[in-house]
Amino acid sequence: MAASTSAPELQQAVRPAQSYKPTGIQRPKQWSSEVEDAYRFQLAGYRDEREYAACKGPDSVERWPENGFVKKLQRKDGNFYYYNQRRECADKDVGGTKIYSYAEQEGK
Repeated sequence: MAASTSAPELQQAVRPAQSYKPTGIQRPKQWSSEVEDAYRFQLAGYRDEREYAACKGPDSVERWPENGFVKKLQRKDGNFYYYNQRRECADKDVGGTKIYSYAEQEGK
């Protein structure tokens, strides 16, 4: 069987989530759209969008066109989470959400 993807594309697709190791973590104090996205990814079992993209592919995140919030995510066990268009991260959950930061490595 012939492979339909080139070697660099294949390496990018199977790169382990470990290669996207965060360099810092922050706990938010108030709600924002960034916190909302992080909450949705963490509810589905992922650290953030980078880890999800490493596992499922870079174009696998479905978003609501009106506000850009995540619409649907596939969990690691294969089941799906479907999210509403409006805010889902309650004020009591804001402090429990983690915002990860990364050291950008441009030359690699």
